[in-house]
Amino acid sequence: MLIAQLCIRQDLELLTADRDFDAIAAQSVLRVWEG
Repeated sequence: MLIAQLCIRQDLELLTADRDFDAIAAQSVLRVWEG
């Protein structure tokens, strides 16, 4: 049970990390286009 919770938690952290990266990439692309 504990192992499953740890796996789920890691997946959630990876998902949020990917989402943060996508947001940062989108902002960078916007800056390049505006610049």
